[in-house]
Amino acid sequence: MNEKTPEVRVNIVVDTGRFDSVVQAVRQAGVTVDDRSPAIGVVSGRITGDDTDAAIAAISAIDGVVAVEPERTIRLPPPESEIQ
Repeated sequence: MNEKTPEVRVNIVVDTGRFDSVVQAVRQAGVTVDDRSPAIGVVSGRITGDDTDAAIAAISAIDGVVAVEPERTIRLPPPESEIQ
């Protein structure tokens, strides 16, 4: 049996004045950083593990982290479906 480890993509808003040090702390907390936008203070990345809720809470507690938002997927019905 090959079970896949849960993975959650997150967007993290950080204090722009301490961007580099906060990104380093986020990485040390276990986030795989995929993209950095220092001008607007946003880091995008992935959290992998069995308890991603606890990981998000730990990242939220890092000094300089303003918000952690898990990525959400929204699915819409096809345009030709009866329910709109």
